[in-house]
Amino acid sequence: MIHSFDVYDTVITRTFARPPDLFYALMRRVLADSGRPEPAGEVLEEMVTWRLGLERKARAEARAAGRQDVTFASIYGQCGGATHWGLDPAALMAAEIELEKAATRPVPQMAERIARLRGDGARIVFVSDMYLPGAVIREILEGHGLARPEDGVYVSGDVGLTKSSGDLFRHVLAAEGARPADMRHVGDNLHSDVAMARRLGIPVEHFRAATLGACEGLAAASGLEHCPARSLLAGAGRLARLSLLHAGEDEAVAEVAAGVAAPVLVAYVAWVLQAAREEGRGALHFVSRDGHVLWRIARKLAAPGDPQLSYLHGSRQAWFLAALDAPSPESLNWLIVPGHCRRPDSLLAKLNLSPEEAAALLDGRRPEPGWWRRPLPPGGEPDFFALLAEPPLAARILEKASAARRLARGYLTGQGLAAPGAALVDVGWTQKTQRAVNRILFPGAPPALAGYYFGASLGRIGPAEAGPWRAFLVERDRYLDPGQNLNHVFRNANLIEQVFTRAGHGRVLGYAEGPEGIRPVLAAVSPDPSHSVGSRLASAIGRAAEGLAAELRGIAADPSAVAALRRAALDLLARFLTRPEPRLARAVADIPVADDQNEARSRPLARPLGLLDFTRILSGRCRFEDSCDWLEGAIALSPAWLQPLLRRRPVFERLRAWRKSL
Repeated sequence: MIHSFDVYDTVITRTFARPPDLFYALMRRVLADSGRPEPAGEVLEEMVTWRLGLERKARAEARAAGRQDVTFASIYGQCGGATHWGLDPAALMAAEIELEKAATRPVPQMAERIARLRGDGARIVFVSDMYLPGAVIREILEGHGLARPEDGVYVSGDVGLTKSSGDLFRHVLAAEGARPADMRHVGDNLHSDVAMARRLGIPVEHFRAATLGACEGLAAASGLEHCPARSLLAGAGRLARLSLLHAGEDEAVAEVAAGVAAPVLVAYVAWVLQAAREEGRGALHFVSRDGHVLWRIARKLAAPGDPQLSYLHGSRQAWFLAALDAPSPESLNWLIVPGHCRRPDSLLAKLNLSPEEAAALLDGRRPEPGWWRRPLPPGGEPDFFALLAEPPLAARILEKASAARRLARGYLTGQGLAAPGAALVDVGWTQKTQRAVNRILFPGAPPALAGYYFGASLGRIGPAEAGPWRAFLVERDRYLDPGQNLNHVFRNANLIEQVFTRAGHGRVLGYAEGPEGIRPVLAAVSPDPSHSVGSRLASAIGRAAEGLAAELRGIAADPSAVAALRRAALDLLARFLTRPEPRLARAVADIPVADDQNEARSRPLARPLGLLDFTRILSGRCRFEDSCDWLEGAIALSPAWLQPLLRRRPVFERLRAWRKSL
């Protein structure tokens, strides 16, 4: 049995989105090698059009001569010895071949299959409709370990026959001395690889995984002008997706990880590194659980001379109490957060207190036991804060804060946060973490520690004592309108920080002193199967993001490229958050999302909504556990006939109010 494989987008693929993108890179390369500056976009477009025109002329000439395909030499032979824009045709030919070699990567699934077939003693051949010389195609395939000298490599440019006509398949069968039933072909092109081979009686497998997916196509789109950064992002995203599929990931999980989450996170980290270079930062400290994957990405993107990179174990639980200097409503504004759990026992847990410990200190004002587990009623906040201000309880809170502050300061100082030029890197959203760390490290002094954030909500940012900050995205008042383009990002902050940037370790409860110094105390990771879904996705996102960052490292220091990556990331995030495909929403729907820092309660990211849910929402009888966090994902999973109603603005506003009030 002969096993035949198409080449491009079957056994190899490119690091850029589409074949013509290579010609833009080609013109830039040749101009740079000759010491000439890159021309304006329209001139570059004209140069690429000229190269494509050479190929069209060569194909017309080949057809007139009875050949079905062109040779590489015949394409550049159309120059007639003349040059355009001072370009040397021989240099262009050499550069194009080198770019093809540099831009190709093996498709992991096919590499493994070919290796397995070889182990079984199968005959391997490669069949490609391509103008490059067969010797170049062979060199590329052998360079990736896909082909061996004894394998057949049949290229239309060499033979003058194409798969699209079926004649190249006939040529291969004759050269191999085989019947159609003796050969099995794998390829991506529905006409050339599938229809024409089947017409000849050759068994075929249509392999489509290496073609550009929907997310990759959106990443590559850049209007009329070619954008190299977006092309590379799309190509690198395809490679990351293929790698995840090869590792056994579900197709939808791989698409969310490599096509949405990884591009967004890589674009953010590239922006952070650029901002830190501009501001002369000496060190970047990636903090909290959501900072772990960002730190891993940064290590892949960083260039020599970039700031020092470190990951810190920290959390709101570890830092907010440690920054407390008085148990007043103002200093405890992080304790009761709209939309978060309002049970007193959950609020006390943020202060490292149990109801039993608090009750023992209250004597005459001790609430009845059931009170601690009932949510505070609307307007009940003053009574709760008055309880905390009772002298014995207030003294215990300050005692705990002092002990937490000593340990936190020791850990943070040991990690270099007090050094000049240091900055935090976090997802966001209110600078409360930055303010807490500055209070711990520099009590009574101006804040010296800066912060970089994925998102910052201007309406929720506190006083200037937090310190200098910059954000990848800034939420302004107008984004509170569902019709505005960034509202979906801030409305779905939990999805970004608990799903896209989920760490593999448990939350940080605080710090403890041991023989090796001060170390973080971590909560155990939940064994609940629903948590394993989130962990698996987080692992896929991490692998995809690191692969993406490695491919994009060469352009990440270019401010214009970083700006293009940011635009592409926002396009991908907007489509996913606001109009997700049901299969993609379903891939992440069961991941539990906690509503506060001590994870007192959680709900699924998304679930289908029905008329009964709608009735409960309108009546206010829906429980937190029966709700969900990502409204657009829930709508995508709901019955098709109900979706238009759920998307109507008045109904969607009711859904938003319901989500926040639980």
